[in-house]
Amino acid sequence: MTFILVEESNIEAIKIKLCFCISKLESWCNEWHMDITPQKSNIINLSSRGLPVGFPVLFCGYRIPWSNNVHFLGIQFAATFSFRSHTEQLKTTAFKKLNMIKGLAAHQWGVNTSNLLKICNACITQSIEFGAHTVGMTNKADYAALQTIQNNILRFVFGLPQWTPLAILYKISNEINMKLRFDRKNMAFFVNQFSAREFTAVSGSINEVNSYLQPGFQ
Repeated sequence: MTFILVEESNIEAIKIKLCFCISKLESWCNEWHMDITPQKSNIINLSSRGLPVGFPVLFCGYRIPWSNNVHFLGIQFAATFSFRSHTEQLKTTAFKKLNMIKGLAAHQWGVNTSNLLKICNACITQSIEFGAHTVGMTNKADYAALQTIQNNILRFVFGLPQWTPLAILYKISNEINMKLRFDRKNMAFFVNQFSAREFTAVSGSINEVNSYLQPGFQ
């Protein structure tokens, strides 16, 4: 899987840089006898400046299609940069998994509450937490939608009615809500990035920003 990010001040510079990157990718594929299907690839404009897009970008003579949504490493990126499509995908997938797991609650399977909770957390909750630093950029409505999924999971696992107050629900389950789970994941991510001695993408970008800021404060 390949991801090319191009950032320039004008559309002509973007065209030149993008074509150069595609050309280098073609050479690499030819050298290592790799194959990429252009029709299964996408180009997305993440700029808010309204630059004219849709210009042809060719890979091995075939045009790469433009799209308003791109799925990369399990995260849906939209041209509006709202991550609403990503949240909707998480909701659809989570409820499908929950409906399948409900079959394990039948008496003939003999799965107890503790095991059901572990299965739901492993199959559903952790998949929602993936990319938490991305979902953390969404608005309150998206958070509420993801929180509803977790509430339904806990009500199913512990056999509690829909009208059970959330405070009681989380007291019985001894779980933390989705917002706190995201905060914990985000904190762990940044602590890991800044505590690692080796170079990382995040620490490298922070060091680059600091190199521009420090001369101004001296």
